[in-house]
Amino acid sequence: MPDSNDILVNEQTEIHSHQRNDTVRTMLFNSTEFYDELNRIITDKEIPSLEELSRLLLPLTKLDMTPCKDRVIPINDIRGIDSVNYVKAEKYLRLKLASLHRVIDLYGWSQGIYNHISLRISREREEFLIKPMGLMYHEVSGASLVKVDSEGNIIDAGNTTFRINRTGFTLYSFIHNKRPDLTCIIHLNTASVVAVSAMKCGLLPISQEYIICGAITSHEVHIDDTNENKLYVDNLDSASDAKVIILRNHGILACGATVEESWHYAFNVILACEAQIRATSVGIDNLYIPHEDIHKQGFRTGYVYREPLIRFVDRIN
Repeated sequence: MPDSNDILVNEQTEIHSHQRNDTVRTMLFNSTEFYDELNRIITDKEIPSLEELSRLLLPLTKLDMTPCKDRVIPINDIRGIDSVNYVKAEKYLRLKLASLHRVIDLYGWSQGIYNHISLRISREREEFLIKPMGLMYHEVSGASLVKVDSEGNIIDAGNTTFRINRTGFTLYSFIHNKRPDLTCIIHLNTASVVAVSAMKCGLLPISQEYIICGAITSHEVHIDDTNENKLYVDNLDSASDAKVIILRNHGILACGATVEESWHYAFNVILACEAQIRATSVGIDNLYIPHEDIHKQGFRTGYVYREPLIRFVDRIN
């Protein structure tokens, strides 16, 4: 739920950023010093330097092989002085969360700048990572993630000038507080997911992806107008083990104790929603619902889904 003032500030900042980058590129490519240095690198066969230069300057190619005007944005951009600002564990989590954004974008499951993923950094501190409001999923990197406290106050703004969607974060903060076992929360808003979240029947057990998801709960989203318009959900049981939470008319949350587990549930719940949207075209009364015992045959691991995709993200980035 974007704030109009935040959107205006972010759009203006993004325009200025693009203009500044274009100016820098023009100055760089018109610089004789740049070409002298490039010739020296090629002559001396400094392959690592040449690879680094090409990685930063050459256009990115999309999955459909159409050229993209933007330069490659590396996931691991925590270098130099920035690297001393984060302990090893936080740096590792930043790179994993940035990779998750890229994977979701590869599938076309991101909705502009409005979707978000929150990640608790540790159980000891109420600190979370979330992407800034102005970035698309394919632009998220380790250093661009914003660190906030449970109230949405910025602790570390990352390497951008964008702010976060503070109102939207209150929903994730509420769930992190009620369900401390959920370290990572992915908010999904694809067309099929929103359609299922609006159905009175909820998500039906008609596919193996549903069965893999395990326990699923449904809740209403409310606004607390007595407390800074914070968002919360009703009847969220802190003792529940559900990793998939349907927000009626507001999409679905795929959650987990790790980034990998959250992606595992996100992947399967989206496929389950897409299967349901297609199947219900013949009418719910015509659907065969498997016996409840079959629902218990699911498994809880994201490893087989994670590794090939992360290797692919590494290759294109």
